[in-house]
Amino acid sequence: MWWNALVIWGAAIVYALVHSVLASNWVKESLGGLLGRWYRLFFNAVAVITLLPVLALVPLLPDRVLYTVPPPWHWVLLFVEFSAVLLAALPFIQTDIWHFLGLRQLMEVVPPAHTPFKEVGLYRQVRHPGYFFSIVFLWASPLMTLNQALLYAAFTLYLWVGALFEERKLVREFGDVYRDYQRRVPMLIPWKLSLWI
Repeated sequence: MWWNALVIWGAAIVYALVHSVLASNWVKESLGGLLGRWYRLFFNAVAVITLLPVLALVPLLPDRVLYTVPPPWHWVLLFVEFSAVLLAALPFIQTDIWHFLGLRQLMEVVPPAHTPFKEVGLYRQVRHPGYFFSIVFLWASPLMTLNQALLYAAFTLYLWVGALFEERKLVREFGDVYRDYQRRVPMLIPWKLSLWI
């Protein structure tokens, strides 16, 4: 099964590199001039299209079951996964999902001015709630195969590394406001819960 690990991790690394390069400021500025307001939509389309072959490796490669969680805990984990999907989507809704998808940019006549930093909803609990709940969704699976575990480990590492790189960009963009936010709110695991609206 070492071959599976090599193929799955290799594909995940290629995906991570493509995604990271497209997210870099240098490429954004280079392609942004060419694609203009279409860049974000292009970025998301490439992210989805390049992710599909990586996900396809799980069922296509030889595999074995590591564990299966029996009922009633099976249903508990399915509920956790369902909740994680909703909670992973919520931060994007709270901060403008249409902008995240790249659709708002197509509707704007004039590009918006620099948007101020917003600390709302789940962002008061953890700096990257979408990443946190994506990780919860992956590992709450009631059926775990070796291929799934390999892919989930690669994605978990990528989300953590991605969060670190995103933090650097956010510090450059928002400066001391974001540094203060970093001191108060955990990066990836919401271990300091506080009341929020």
